[in-house]
Amino acid sequence: MMKRLCSVIAAVALSACANTQTLSPDASPWGVRLDHASVWVEDIEATSRFLTEIVGWKRHPLSFGIDAKQSSTGAMDLAFIDANGFWLELVSPTSPGPGMDVLKNRGDGHIGELAFEPRDYDSALASMKARGIPMLNMDGTPLKSEGGAITQSVHQDGALTPSDIRIAYWPKDRTYGTSVEMYEYRPDVPTDAFTIRNRTRQHGSAPPNTPRVDRIAIIVADIERSARFYTEVLGLKRHPETFPLNGATNSRSGGMNVTFIDANGIWLALVQPVGPGPLMDYLTEKGDGYIAELIAEVDDLGQYYDAMKAKGIQMVDTSGAPVDDLEKAHVLEPFGDRIAYFPTSVSHGMVIEISQRGPRNTSLIHKRDAWKH
Repeated sequence: MMKRLCSVIAAVALSACANTQTLSPDASPWGVRLDHASVWVEDIEATSRFLTEIVGWKRHPLSFGIDAKQSSTGAMDLAFIDANGFWLELVSPTSPGPGMDVLKNRGDGHIGELAFEPRDYDSALASMKARGIPMLNMDGTPLKSEGGAITQSVHQDGALTPSDIRIAYWPKDRTYGTSVEMYEYRPDVPTDAFTIRNRTRQHGSAPPNTPRVDRIAIIVADIERSARFYTEVLGLKRHPETFPLNGATNSRSGGMNVTFIDANGIWLALVQPVGPGPLMDYLTEKGDGYIAELIAEVDDLGQYYDAMKAKGIQMVDTSGAPVDDLEKAHVLEPFGDRIAYFPTSVSHGMVIEISQRGPRNTSLIHKRDAWKH
């Protein structure tokens, strides 16, 4: 049940009233966008089959890896999933090291980190240094002069292409618990792992009603403090409203406040529990900055529900109970947003919500998007 509590974030803290916030200016001269979220998995092949054969996404045709010589990460097998326009990086640690520690501590299917691509990696590092923010390796040690270089390999046409990449992490005392990475993208370097990934992407439109990632939900202890990292440090823009949900009328979750961060492609939903309740218990259990779930939208949840039923998958509601076969969704009233979850026994631990927005005049997600137009 605890894994489902963040689902209320799904339609995200829907409420009729809202508090106005001042929009933060674009504080980042080097620009950044959220490129992918990394998911720690025990079995890449099993998780990939679920994401492709069940959810309906595509796996990148190439495989990637990091060998055990990289002491700051440990050895890992990597695969990229195209989640209908947003990348998921599946990470399967294969040797002792920081990566294996994350898998052991958080478990299969844990959405472990957010990976941002700056317009200019060196400018980003220089900006952080000038502001007194010490950037780190994955294991928490300070970056050396090379700026976080590791060697990643790409397996293509039976050949192994080594690629030196640079990655850096913000200290968790600055991100307030969330693992946030940036990496260097070099489109003019043919052996760059991300250049190879993007060049060999499988193009073509997804079939109708394929889920598309809309937002990632993060549980936070202090919504204003956490939001300032994304606006003042990363230079992202925040929706001008914070949406409260009354705990007295939402006993299944407890009270909360929610705000949206525009990550230049998808949204981050920061969710702060307020007062006692299951969601506050979840924050206590998982900790500040925990990446709780992935929320993907479809145009017709009833149709998607039927497609999952045909594959032998029973979708569940916010409590983990089976969704009613007649309703084919858990409806969040009075907003009209419809949601359903994959059981984590099917999704290999990943918490994935499938949602359909409610009527335009009641759905918060419609209201959120109207701000950008």
